[in-house]
Amino acid sequence: PDAAWMDITVSHPKQSRFCRPEYSLGRRAAGPRDAGGPGDPADPFVSFTTLATPKNARKAYEKARRKLMTNSPDVAGAAQELERAVGLYADYAVAWCLLGSARLALDDLGRARHAFQQAAAADPKYLPAYLHLAVMELNSGRLAEAADSAGRAARLNPNSLVAHYMLAAAHFGLSELGPAKESILVIVNNGEDRRYPWVRALLGDIYAAEGTPDAATREFRRFLELESDSLRAGVVRKRLEELEGRKK
Repeated sequence: PDAAWMDITVSHPKQSRFCRPEYSLGRRAAGPRDAGGPGDPADPFVSFTTLATPKNARKAYEKARRKLMTNSPDVAGAAQELERAVGLYADYAVAWCLLGSARLALDDLGRARHAFQQAAAADPKYLPAYLHLAVMELNSGRLAEAADSAGRAARLNPNSLVAHYMLAAAHFGLSELGPAKESILVIVNNGEDRRYPWVRALLGDIYAAEGTPDAATREFRRFLELESDSLRAGVVRKRLEELEGRKK
């Protein structure tokens, strides 16, 4: 399938809530509610490695958080504190994850990826590490790696719509329509297409590729109900016109 018209770039925030990555595909998509991250008081994710954190490493981590959770975050200073924290305690998964976010904000992409990988290695059940990695791989066009990271996240939490959202994008880009459709239907069946309207357009393309134009038409129309005034909407209208023209 031709996915070039779709923006599957996923954005990382560069403001104060560094470990609440509001993953979104396209400018109008809303940030998912299940993408909280380490370091936020409302963070729903817990790493078992945190329990064994030495006092000095925890202090460095908390100092880094304070530098980030302001209106004018000191990202470079926070990164230094986080490097100190993981230097003191190599299995500090939440510190590695926050360090990855800080490095992203500093455009240090290679070392950011390494930090997220270290977070996953320290705690293989720490969901945010895989979500961050999936974002990075999608942004860099490494779709197989993105599918792997998002797939690991989805297996850890089958109800994570963020994971399924990125998994659908990766699989579609790899022309793996069956797996892409499965992840999209998880989102649609949860009634979350308003938060992720892009999946309706994607599902329309999948149905068109499968040779079911009526289903494709239905999905394209549903997308346009949800997102009518974007660049993507213009492209979907053209696809819809092409499908309807073939039926005449």
